[in-house]
Amino acid sequence: MSAAHSNVEMATLPPRKHSVTIKVQAERRTPLQLLLQMGFPRHRAEKALTATGHKSVQLASDWLLAHVNDPTIDLVTMREYILYAVPVGQLMEQLQSFWEVSANECGWNGAHNFFPHISLTSFFKAPNEHTERLVAILKHIMEDNSIKLGGQVKLENYMSPNFMGLFVEDEHIEDFNRITMNFVDQVSNLAVPVKPHIKALHLTIAYQFPSSQFHELKSIVESSVDPNATASWEIRLYSRDSRFSGKHVYKVNYSHIPREPDELELRTGDFVYLAPEDVENSPDSWVEGTSWLTGCCGFLPVNYVERTAETDAWTLHASFSISSDHSIDEIENLSSPKSLFFQKKSDVHEEDFGSNSDIPALYENLKVEKAENRQLYIVRHGERVDFTFGKWIPYCFDERGSYMRKDLNLPLSVPQRASGPPGFLFDSPLTQVGELQARLTGEALRLAGRKVSSVYCSPSLRCVQTCHNILLGLGIANDLPIAIEPSLFEWLGWYTEMLPEWLCPEELVNFGFNIDVYYEPSIKIEDLKNIVTETVENYYNRSYELVKKAISQTGGNILFVGHASSLETCTRQLIEAVPLGVAHFLLLFLCLLHGFFPHSVFDDRSNMEFHHCSLILWVKQQLSIQSSLKSGNLAFKVFTTCLAKFAPVFFLLMIFSNP
Repeated sequence: MSAAHSNVEMATLPPRKHSVTIKVQAERRTPLQLLLQMGFPRHRAEKALTATGHKSVQLASDWLLAHVNDPTIDLVTMREYILYAVPVGQLMEQLQSFWEVSANECGWNGAHNFFPHISLTSFFKAPNEHTERLVAILKHIMEDNSIKLGGQVKLENYMSPNFMGLFVEDEHIEDFNRITMNFVDQVSNLAVPVKPHIKALHLTIAYQFPSSQFHELKSIVESSVDPNATASWEIRLYSRDSRFSGKHVYKVNYSHIPREPDELELRTGDFVYLAPEDVENSPDSWVEGTSWLTGCCGFLPVNYVERTAETDAWTLHASFSISSDHSIDEIENLSSPKSLFFQKKSDVHEEDFGSNSDIPALYENLKVEKAENRQLYIVRHGERVDFTFGKWIPYCFDERGSYMRKDLNLPLSVPQRASGPPGFLFDSPLTQVGELQARLTGEALRLAGRKVSSVYCSPSLRCVQTCHNILLGLGIANDLPIAIEPSLFEWLGWYTEMLPEWLCPEELVNFGFNIDVYYEPSIKIEDLKNIVTETVENYYNRSYELVKKAISQTGGNILFVGHASSLETCTRQLIEAVPLGVAHFLLLFLCLLHGFFPHSVFDDRSNMEFHHCSLILWVKQQLSIQSSLKSGNLAFKVFTTCLAKFAPVFFLLMIFSNP
């Protein structure tokens, strides 16, 4: 075998003079195929692509996610399409100026419901899967070089007591009609019935106005609109949601977080569909509407929205120039005219949200809004020495007042205080376990990517130690000073004889805590001591005022470290719930002290399910409380997580800031 192999000569490859690189291209997938691969059902994917004008897969997926709670998402409906001729240039600028002036001086008329245009077809319905075919048909027609305007389209003014418009003169009517009839014929081959606009070709300036306004409108038209102003023309294909035919479109000027289950969440820049009869006949200025952005329905305050053109909520699918000095490629960016004229009262800028061609900006705004949400972390102190060891002071201090550690769970050292060891009687430190709980909590927040920008703490030593160790776990103890806030101290009703003698900021600093010695508290310790009698309601108000102040004067996430009852008193009014009476408050306090929440106390927070294990008692479901805070214009969604007895108890507030 070896001899045979030795006689075999290996062939050598000759060098190649010309190498050919073969590019292997991945299979090109359509937007629909990509959405299907993402797991979206076909009918939903087609609906999303059509609603967003087939602009991008990203935009369609954003639409699908925004409509996740839309009750009609799976309803099979056909959109209504229409073909327009739209002027671009000086004439459009004059018309938009007239739109705004006439609306301000004479009020709304029928022409304000649309941007300036010439209707080439009537509305027609087509399935979502035909949308791209409709665009392809229009593009094929517009690629015909013979369909170009030979010059400036001549328009003639027409005015009557109930109508004003610009009519196309005869020499250009045939150009528009040829485009229209070609489109109608080819679309009809798809079994989609469509009819050309049967009236004389015209651009409506004003109609459906009181006859008493005729002379004023006529004067505005004559002074601001020149029919011979230069303009190029575009042929545009639009669609609208057929379910809202007959509804008026309103733009959202102010955000609103629902307080009741039947209310609609409003986002600035969104549009809502309202029935005109509901707006007119509403007894309390609340009407039922549907969000254009999410498809959700609910009641909303009318004064938070303002009527706008119906076309602002339409979808633009294609736009092609028919002027001889423009090519198709220059127009295919699907830019639409700015038709908003109603910005007189709103701080919303037209360029931010505009018509439906600006939906990417609206979705991006929602992403930024979510990214700017704030969080409040309201924490109860950790395990305390006196609750764990009982009467510990006589056994842990000698005759000279020196501290002696008698148990591994006792602190390694305690601060020197002017009042000596008796000062710890009402101001107990944490155990070693208590400090560990707080430090692990801070580490968990850090690992979860949570950040804290401001921190407020009760003057009680156990709270300061809890706060310090949380900041240690977060890795920011040296960078973020603690603001000592007496407002966070617990209810004074439990201290009928005297309040604790707290360590002063200097004593806390000497023990190694990073204290903000320049902080001016909402309530000074001296003022707190001068309160003779504090009701439970007073205690709620004291806590609530501090939280409002902290929210308004700071940015970013805020950490509050207080007592068991702080979880309730710092948050109940924040979600606009009424403070509890003394009996329910005491019951709640006992529950918080032992790490659980009774259903009977949270009568307005009943959507909770509890699970218990040896160490953790936690709330499984997020509370369905959403409300708005009038002061500071904030809104909150609240949920809780509770550790076992003597553990720090968290009450986490997700704060959604209104723009």
